Amino acid sequence: MLLEQIYFIAEIISAIAVILSLVYVGYQIKLNTAEKRVDSVQSIISGWNRLTLIYIENEKVGEAWRKVMGREELNNTQLNLMAHIIFAHLMLLEEVYNKYQAGYLDDEFLNARIKVIQFLLLNTPQVRELGAGMIRGGIFTQSFVNWLEIELQKSKMYDETPELVKS
Repeated sequence: MLLEQIYFIAEIISAIAVILSLVYVGYQIKLNTAEKRVDSVQSIISGWNRLTLIYIENEKVGEAWRKVMGREELNNTQLNLMAHIIFAHLMLLEEVYNKYQAGYLDDEFLNARIKVIQFLLLNTPQVRELGAGMIRGGIFTQSFVNWLEIELQKSKMYDETPELVKS
């Protein structure tokens, strides 16, 4: 009878230990997810800040950006500069999209970045053409391109360019 009681007590202790370890693992997963969210936001904000600094620190890029904002014609040098800027913005947006899909970013964070891309890509015919070429160029994942097409269509500016993105 004593052996049977010891066995029963050991079973109860084992069950409690398993439950406690599962609670601990759940807590660690939650903590890790929160850290990933913070790291994701910091990484993306750092990228956006670097892009913003380029506009401020490089006079030629700043001038090209001002022309895009004013819907003015860009010269070849400015088009080349904007091609690099557009590429950097799209790469960063794809990172945002991937982290959003993984659950590390919320809608509000994602939507704020989409507005920048909508404005950048749809504001002038020259930039639309640059962006469309990059989007169609196979550089980005197909799921990102499909998602971007939908997001661009949500902009009022898209009506001016219904054929911007084609898979």
